Amino acid sequence: MTDEDVSRHVYVVGLMGAGKTTIGTQLATALGRPYIDNDVELRVQTGATATDLARDGEVALHSAEARYVESLLAKPDSFVASLPASIAGRPDLARAVNEDGVVIYICATPETLAARVATDPARPWLATDARATLEAMFTARHQVFVDFADIVVNTDGQTPDDIVRELGADIRTT
Repeated sequence: MTDEDVSRHVYVVGLMGAGKTTIGTQLATALGRPYIDNDVELRVQTGATATDLARDGEVALHSAEARYVESLLAKPDSFVASLPASIAGRPDLARAVNEDGVVIYICATPETLAARVATDPARPWLATDARATLEAMFTARHQVFVDFADIVVNTDGQTPDDIVRELGADIRTT
């Protein structure tokens, strides 16, 4: 897979714990591009973590995430970047991202997601009932992600290496 085979912007979306960072980083390496991580970039742009922003309320967090997505849309250079799951509630941004590059939805079941992130101290909102919270997020966002993604990859039972190999074939046909 070479950089010339793929749109200059590749966006990776999915719920927390799906594997966006792991797969996005490996895909960026395979393409010879930088990887832009949503959580890291939010901290750079706002000086706060996503957890800190969430403590200020959902509106504050989602507004910062929208500004991050808008900053990606303005970048001229090639990259692979993770998107916040909150983009599902912003059809205007989802459409703009879809028109700007290739969108890959990294999908995992709520059970898998809960197993991966339930005890993560950076996600205190999951402490009470991670499975129920992730089930609600999945129900609200899954179809939106399917509808605006160019490629849907289910991570359940696959290694990141397997997924990146699969993407290498799929991404060039979009």
